Amino acid sequence: MIQLTISDNKFYVDNFPEKKTDLLKKKSGLKLTIPFYQSYQTPQEAQKVQEQIDYLKNLKELPNYLMFHKSSRYFWGLGGCKLLNLTSKKLDHYYEFQRSEVTLTISYDQVFGSSNLKLLNRTQKLDELLNT
Repeated sequence: MIQLTISDNKFYVDNFPEKKTDLLKKKSGLKLTIPFYQSYQTPQEAQKVQEQIDYLKNLKELPNYLMFHKSSRYFWGLGGCKLLNLTSKKLDHYYEFQRSEVTLTISYDQVFGSSNLKLLNRTQKLDELLNT
């Protein structure tokens, strides 16, 4: 799974098109599905998951850059991000878990990919400097 970072909050994304560069090049209408599993046995963990869901549901706009990574080897950055649509729904139960998912539909101006996180961060900062 791919991990998404939004303002220091980390989420796992089910359907990031890491190998489908033609989808990444479209730059609009990218749907990102973020699954959540709330345990009935640990109320503290369920509360923590609910706070993450509420954080996403209350998003009015995205930061200019979104960072994605898979392990410590593959990184992607999307620049000029805009939130087009956000949906949240509860799904059926999965064993002792309540399943939920939040789907973000986004557009963006640029996509960066690298196996070097420092290079990606430098590209992002340089782009921010040139566009301000």
